[in-house]
Formats: sequence, structure tokens, C-alpha cells
Amino acid sequence: MALFQQLIEFLRNNWAVLKSAPAVFITFAALAGFGGYLASTWYYGGILASKDAVIAQKDAQIARYRVALGIDKARQRALVELSNTEMRAKATATSTKLRDMRRALDREDQHIEDLKRSGKLDDKAAAERIRAATREASEQFERTLRADAINVDNELRRRLGPKAVGSIIGLPPSFYSRSDGSPIGSYAFLPSGMGMSAVVLNVLADGIDQMAALLSADAK
Repeated sequence: MALFQQLIEFLRNNWAVLKSAPAVFITFAALAGFGGYLASTWYYGGILASKDAVIAQKDAQIARYRVALGIDKARQRALVELSNTEMRAKATATSTKLRDMRRALDREDQHIEDLKRSGKLDDKAAAERIRAATREASEQFERTLRADAINVDNELRRRLGPKAVGSIIGLPPSFYSRSDGSPIGSYAFLPSGMGMSAVVLNVLADGIDQMAALLSADAK
């Protein structure tokens, strides 16, 4: 406001001179306006660029949280970007889903056994129902959770290294990619479509939990 008042005062005091030289006045006004435009563009452009950087950083953080919480699929590249704390959260979310799937199958198996004991199903019918339930659970795992769980398993193996992974009793061994030497868990080679994937749900969950527990704390 003070600058605007100074400009008005300048025009009032020099109006006679400016009126006698309109070309100079117009040129001066044009240059002043253009200079102001450049200055404001530079100033506000810097502010917008700074805000865009903050927004991009927040978007990246939200994307990591969505992966860690199991909202988004665990693509290998997305997992690499997680901190160890975020990776532990992702591991816990994944193992919980695996165990929930296994518990649902166990409940169905128990229901079938109850029907057999009550005489409502003979041995042959009960065995067929159990095979069908296992096949259905395996197909659900392969369709919804297999890729996610294998990516988590592989990323944990990569972070820990072969020595730490080898110290976990009962954990299936790692194989190593010929292209880049990255570790690959045995579960990645489990064939799909055989109707038996559900048998490894708890074992896979146990391995993920044990490896996640060995992750070091994030640097402060």
C-alpha cells in the first residue's frame, strides 16, 4: 500500500513533465509493468515449485504407507522404498492375511469332520469335501495373495542377507537370480493351479514373521 501511495504521489508531482513527453511515460509504464510481471512470476513460481515438491513428497509417503498397510499390492520396487519399520508393518499385514486364510480353511475342515462323525458324510464324501475346500483356498491364495506374499518374502531375504536368513530354523532356503544375484525364496517356485498351495500358508507366515523380527531399527 505504501508503494502504491508513493507511485500516486510521484505521478501527481511530475504529471506536467510526463504529459509533455507521453512516449517516455508510456515506455516507462510498460517497462515498469513488465518488470513487475517478471518479479511476481519469479516469486510466485518459486512458491508454487516449493509447494509442488512438498505435495510430491507427501504423495510418495502416502504411497509407502498404503503398501505397508496392505492397501496396495507389494510390487518389488515399492517394497525396496520402504523403511525397515514400514517393512515390518507390511510383513505383519501379510502374515496376518495368510493366517486368516489358513484359519478359514481349518474351520471348514473341522466342519467336515463334524459332519463325518455325526454320520452325515461317509469317509469318501468327507475326503472329497476336504480336497475341494483345500483347492478353493489354494485358488483364493493364488488369485489374491500369492504374489504379495512372495514379494514380501523375497524382500526380507534381500534385506537380511544370507547369514541372517540361514540362522532361522525351518525357513526354506534361498535361491539366487542369475541376472542380478537377488535372493528368491522357495515359495516362488511353488507351482500354481495344483490345488495344494494352501498347505504352505502357515509356514510362509511363520517365515515372514521370523525374518521381519530380525530387521534392524531405522537410523535416526
